[in-house]
Amino acid sequence: MQSPEAMRPHLEIHALRYFRAFVQEGTVLGAAKALHITQPTLSRQLINLEKQMGCPLYVREGRHVKLTEKGRVLYQYAESVVDLVEKAERELASEDRQVAGNVFLGHGEPLAMRLVTMAMKRTRELFPFIQFHLFTGSTGDLFDKLDTGFLDFIVESEVVGRPGYRQLMISLADRWGVVMRKDDPLAERASIRPADLECKDILCSRQVLKAGVLRDWAGDSFDKMRQAATFNAGSFMISMMPLYGMAYAFTYENVFEVNGSRDLCFRRLEPATESECGLIWKKSRMLSAPAKVFLEQMEKLCEDPGAALALDLP
Repeated sequence: MQSPEAMRPHLEIHALRYFRAFVQEGTVLGAAKALHITQPTLSRQLINLEKQMGCPLYVREGRHVKLTEKGRVLYQYAESVVDLVEKAERELASEDRQVAGNVFLGHGEPLAMRLVTMAMKRTRELFPFIQFHLFTGSTGDLFDKLDTGFLDFIVESEVVGRPGYRQLMISLADRWGVVMRKDDPLAERASIRPADLECKDILCSRQVLKAGVLRDWAGDSFDKMRQAATFNAGSFMISMMPLYGMAYAFTYENVFEVNGSRDLCFRRLEPATESECGLIWKKSRMLSAPAKVFLEQMEKLCEDPGAALALDLP
């Protein structure tokens, strides 16, 4: 007769990884893509896991998955166990092993990119054969690339908590303001209020039109502003359109240098309006060795970003 110990189910790490990814992605298809395995393989693993546990772990409600009570318990343990195993793998890796490969990073133009650049520099000082590939775009476009596995990380402005993603907050807030010509009447003001831009032509990013701190700042005045143009990413048009007197451009302070400009100036918003940034990555996707090294450098810098900038900036 078998002992009670021998009769207990023995869970394997890969089964817990699969279950965690399935819960976080919400579908077999999404989890299979994140894990880089086929749907039938993942389906069989989930069926075997339920058989091994001897109870249903989830039920389907339309397109969504709802965990049973025991499924929720298993998920909590799966998340903790897999995180610990991955941490152990990183810490036990040989220090003298050469790490090489690529890190793919999506970003806008927040102040936090200064810290990201420092982390990239420190990463390459440790492992010179790591290469970084940077991509700009709207938040929606970048998240699409993150979900498909094309990107390892996103530097997101105005971080919004999302299920299925991890985030490292970067305590460097970007202050919003408006770029305009120096000879514009509004340039005489120390700061710009929402009512100042009513019936004026404005330039802003497409995501600002939907939601965000600027919509909150402007309130009812936003709908009275004339949207002359929108942009996706990049600072070139942010300076060109105000230069030609076409529009007032909403942007972060210090996205590009206007203090030395003969024709342009930057005025902060009043009340003061800021956006917090964060480094975002998928919970269910295992990071590559180069991506893990970069993340470790980011975590160190984020412990005190102000001091880090003061120390490293030329």
